[in-house]
Order: sequence, then structure tokens, then C-alpha cells
Amino acid sequence: MLARIAVVFALCFSTAAFAQIRIGLMVSATGPTSAIGIPQKNTGDILPKKIGDVAVEYISLEDGGDTTRAVQ
Repeated sequence: MLARIAVVFALCFSTAAFAQIRIGLMVSATGPTSAIGIPQKNTGDILPKKIGDVAVEYISLEDGGDTTRAVQ
């Protein structure tokens, strides 16, 4: 979990100089955990597209509830 957070922060701060932030969302919209993953994916659609003067891009990764795909 800590590694995922570190990756997200690294992506955010590495692109901040270019006035765009990319945030990765890891969701399980299919598979056995879809009851939790679908609302997570929908939340990504309503997050702000701009924070201040900086554009924000949300990138979703669908892991299907499979931990082997999630760690790739």
C-alpha cells in the first residue's frame, strides 16, 4: 500500500512542472470485488478536472480483483 502511495506522489510531482498532474486509480470494477470497485471507478469520474490552474488527469487501472494483475 505504501508503495502505491509513493508511486502516485511521484507521478504527481514529476508532472507538476508541466502544469498537469496525473493520478492513478486502481479499481476492481469486475471480478469478485466489483461491489466495491464500481463505486471507486465512478468516483474518478466526478473528481475535479482542474485544481487551481493545474489540469488533473485520472488514469484508471482495472485489475479485475486479481492481485497478480494489481502488482504488475
